Amino acid sequence: MTAYKESDVSLLIPVYRPGPFFRATLESALATSVGEIIVSINDAYQYPVTEFDDILLNPRLNVIRQSQQLGLWGNHLYLLKKSTRPWIKFLHGDDKITHGFLQVMLDHVDERVSVIGTVVFCENLNTGFGKFIFRMDAPKRWTSNDYMQRVCVTGNELGTPSSTLYRREILDISAGAWLDTMSCDYVNNIIAASRGDVVLLPPGGIISGDHEMRDSQIQGLNSIVIRSLNTASYLSRFPDARVRKFGRVHGVVEGLGLYRVIAGMLRRGKLGAVKYLGSATAMTAKYLTQSLLAHDDDVRVIKNAIKWKYDSQKYGPRLGRDLGRDLSGYEKFIN
Repeated sequence: MTAYKESDVSLLIPVYRPGPFFRATLESALATSVGEIIVSINDAYQYPVTEFDDILLNPRLNVIRQSQQLGLWGNHLYLLKKSTRPWIKFLHGDDKITHGFLQVMLDHVDERVSVIGTVVFCENLNTGFGKFIFRMDAPKRWTSNDYMQRVCVTGNELGTPSSTLYRREILDISAGAWLDTMSCDYVNNIIAASRGDVVLLPPGGIISGDHEMRDSQIQGLNSIVIRSLNTASYLSRFPDARVRKFGRVHGVVEGLGLYRVIAGMLRRGKLGAVKYLGSATAMTAKYLTQSLLAHDDDVRVIKNAIKWKYDSQKYGPRLGRDLGRDLSGYEKFIN
């Protein structure tokens, strides 16, 4: 077994519209012993971040000020191509990693592991209030096959790039895997899981800054619909049959989820949302048809994915749900 150190990690910081938490992000990065820290400031002419020049001048930081807008995921891909170490740790400009946690992640690595995630702890940057999105009491590990079965039901519990550590060689560095019109965190988590064992760690090591300008907070319904459609399309056409199955299940579950989003907006008087009903219907019908034609257990899996996502009486409220429960048996969970 190879023992990895923090120096085996490229810490990559894609930056766009940096806020006051950006300094804490950089300070947490500099507190590590990683082999390299690369910062890419997206559209630096529009967002020059001069108020951070003192810390950006630190010689350990390789700071690249982009002259144009690369896009959210284009900036990630740019950094990935610049990286040189065998392990990749993204850290967004409103997140931070606690001291020593990177080595904790690496201590769970062996030659079979492709990705390590941690349950995220969110801190509201305005109030200082913290919350767990999910709960987990002890580390868990799955083989690739077991996790690819599990994730069809539980969805993207590996989270954002800030909460994951990837083996570099298993990541797809083609432009098609990092399009701004997809949910590329979801896409690359699933691809990584299909290429090796998966480890998930309890919360506390990654602090995610929660604020009103996060991409997840400001993207409109049009972006949500486009990313949902393209994510399902990409994954459902992937060469690995397990990824294709996930893409089909994801397409149905997310299509139904769009109905809920649209209904919520209509209840709030946002009548323009009605124009997206056609997209939600087409998406759900397309992947339900593919699932029926696959002659697999897709329909049963879809039913349980819907239960997991929406049945709070059986599985507890989604906020704070325990991911450490025994779901790895899959068939036990389904039954």
